[in-house]
Amino acid sequence: MDTTHALPTLPTADEIEALAKSAGLSIPQLCIRANVQPSTFYRWREGTFGLNTALVQRLIDAIHTAQQEAAQEPPARVARIPRHRA
Repeated sequence: MDTTHALPTLPTADEIEALAKSAGLSIPQLCIRANVQPSTFYRWREGTFGLNTALVQRLIDAIHTAQQEAAQEPPARVARIPRHRA
């Protein structure tokens, strides 16, 4: 019986960026929400810096929070322009 377990694969920077975009977040907005310096994210994306699991999880959590907030917002209402009567 094999008792080894595969470790979960962390998403790549490109995957995080795509998820953020789908949630309506820019990378700077995502980083503010996750309390991560944007330069840290960009260095990770370029491969010059490694993010630990906790930082990646904070980015994912921030994306999920943004998605939940977007789902709870009521649809935007279009303002009606009053008609002038002659």
